[in-house]
Amino acid sequence: MEERRKHLRFETLNLVYYVVRGDGSYLTQDMGRTIDASESGLLMETRVPLIEGLQIQMDIGFANTILSFTGMVIHSRTSETGMHLSGIEFDSLDPEQRNNLVKYLQQFKPEVP
Repeated sequence: MEERRKHLRFETLNLVYYVVRGDGSYLTQDMGRTIDASESGLLMETRVPLIEGLQIQMDIGFANTILSFTGMVIHSRTSETGMHLSGIEFDSLDPEQRNNLVKYLQQFKPEVP
């Protein structure tokens, strides 16, 4: 299968507080955790399934700060352990959000000798 991602993904483990919105209204809120992340999105593990196409607001604990993002659920599946894995594509990031995210992700890049 051909890789279609624009950005490298890095294995992460961060707590996520999220709010799901649909048709402009609040649907639910819960906690999850990141499995991996990139400059354009992340894979999040949750206890409940997230439906493709839903808008999601997230507060993610990255290092010593909490970053807020919005995005859309692009795909969802159930893992072997029964947890739910959802691919989230970030909405447009402002320069400060992008800068903070890139700085965080750089710590996972392997050093070249």
